[in-house]
Amino acid sequence: SNLLNLLHSSQTLETNTLSLGALVKIIHYNQSSDQDFSRFSIAFWQIIFQPLSVILLMLLALPFSLGSTRSSNLAIKFMAGLILGFIFFILNQFFAPFAIVYHISPFIATALPNIIFSFILLFLIIYMRE
Repeated sequence: SNLLNLLHSSQTLETNTLSLGALVKIIHYNQSSDQDFSRFSIAFWQIIFQPLSVILLMLLALPFSLGSTRSSNLAIKFMAGLILGFIFFILNQFFAPFAIVYHISPFIATALPNIIFSFILLFLIIYMRE
């Protein structure tokens, strides 16, 4: 009964308050009734990719924290790391509605910021080794 109420009111639900299991049930329900489930699918993939995003951002902080502080200004490293973290946040917020409007796969929309920043991390690690 409670699950049916949740599924029938899925159009007014805030996706960030739902658990992974509830999102799966709502996605399956909306798929079976031929309703749009893209925002729930994006919320699902954002939950799945969240641990990877946290690990990626922690690894991205390493090139800015390691190395000699004599060769570069600590404030510049701090600001560059802060700006990269903010850009990552903005990209995550941008790709979700972009994917809904342009009918892009929710998996790709949530994975793309992680892929982009994985390449940035790889570039920074290679640059720091030289």
